[in-house]
Parts: sequence; C-alpha cells; structure tokens
Amino acid sequence: MKDSLSELYPIEFILTCKKCELIVNAIREQSLEPRTSDLYWIFKGKMSHRTLDKHVKELVSQGYLRRFVGNFSGEISFLLLPDQIYIDMMEKDPSRKWEFVKNSEMFVSDCKILYENWEDILSFKCPNCNKKELTPHYEDVVPQEKKYKNRRVKGEINWTCDLCDFTHTTPIRTF
Repeated sequence: MKDSLSELYPIEFILTCKKCELIVNAIREQSLEPRTSDLYWIFKGKMSHRTLDKHVKELVSQGYLRRFVGNFSGEISFLLLPDQIYIDMMEKDPSRKWEFVKNSEMFVSDCKILYENWEDILSFKCPNCNKKELTPHYEDVVPQEKKYKNRRVKGEINWTCDLCDFTHTTPIRTF
C-alpha cells in the first residue's frame, strides 16, 4: 500500500497565496498524482475551473508542481514536489527548521539525496540551548543492516550540540 503524502510530509504547507495553499494541501492529502479532472472534482463549488487553472499554472511556475501528459489518454496529471515547498517555508521562517527535521524523515532523506547543499538546508540552532548552530553529519550504516519501520536503513544523519548534549538522529532509508 502506498503511503499518503500527509504521512510522509506531516507538516501542512503554508503559502502566501491561500488558493494555491488549498490546492497543494488537497493534493498532499491524496495518495495519488491527481489529474486535472480530479482537481476540478475536489474543488467543485469552491473554485471555478478558470481560477483553479490559473493557480495550478502559478504552482507549476514556482516549482511546487510538475505537470505530466499521459501517453495514451493525453490527460494532464500533476506531481507535488513537497521538498521545494518545505525549503521555501524554511527560508521564510528559519526558526521552523527543527520542526521540519524532527517531524519529516522523508524530507531529510530527500534533501540529502537531491541537494548538494543539504547541510546548509538542514542546519538549525540547537532547540535546547539555542546558542549553537547544528550542522548535520552523514554516516553510512551499510555493514550492519538495520531495519527501521520495515525498510532498510542505508545511513543516518546526526545533529549534536557540544554545549548541552543535545543529539538527534534521522535514518536515511531505502523505499
């Protein structure tokens, strides 16, 4: 069974445009890549097709949605890119970085895999002492194969604070 995006990315998306925010959070609640017709059905009576199309176009241009055209049906479907939304949310409010790291293992894994500057993206002030900037460090766990939630762990990202003995570990799993 496929995990829903809301399980993998538990923090609700916050965007400056409230209609765009409604759209991405509705997609986040789904466990599928919605087609245009699905979005029309979800927002029936709440948003006109024209308004919905305008905001979807805006989300695609911002890099929050990726647009695909089906080979046989020709129907347009969308892939939500939650990592980009989370990164933009953290840039607007850096104090929330710890919340993202603590609550979304998938986001941490994706940052490590997809971005060269993942250490900068995932560094935050220590939540206990609030004095030291914590930089993540990656460690391989391959020799001893750990199991975590029925998935093999291939590495761990650790944050440690020398001042107050704070530690946090996020497993990097194979999916």
